[in-house]
Amino acid sequence: MLAWAGGALVAIALLGALFWSIRWRQPQPAFYRSARRSDDRAARNYSGGCLRPPPHSVAVLPFVNISGDKEQEYFSDGLTDELLNSLARINGLQVTGRTSAFYLKGEHADLTTIARKLNVAAVLEGSVRRSEHTVRVSAKLVNAVTGFGLWSETYELTWCRANFGR
Repeated sequence: MLAWAGGALVAIALLGALFWSIRWRQPQPAFYRSARRSDDRAARNYSGGCLRPPPHSVAVLPFVNISGDKEQEYFSDGLTDELLNSLARINGLQVTGRTSAFYLKGEHADLTTIARKLNVAAVLEGSVRRSEHTVRVSAKLVNAVTGFGLWSETYELTWCRANFGR
């Protein structure tokens, strides 16, 4: 099961990186270009109430444990940690730190508000559902400026004890 979870993380990271590279090759909006020329850090991040994060920045929110078992919380937190580490290895991608992301755990604010707090261009959110023989991981990458989804995927693994020779 751990190999599957690792594989899912690598797949999420690679698909996200692929989408990111395709998405950001397009011409950037004028507000990104003008923000880079500004010397005033506050004006670069927030001008007229508009969110102006670094274009290649992402926050990974703690994955929500929807299994109904509070004992499985460690699994969803561990999955979030592994995903943070995998994304941080991608050159040119700025990933918020674990402490910043986990500070917002359980907060029920909209993603644009969370992105403004963390100053990121995209937010990766997800859920983990684990039962006796099944793990389902859903992940969604959301554009923080528009609030629209950029990418979404669900991974499911079902197994039985016979597969492990026990």
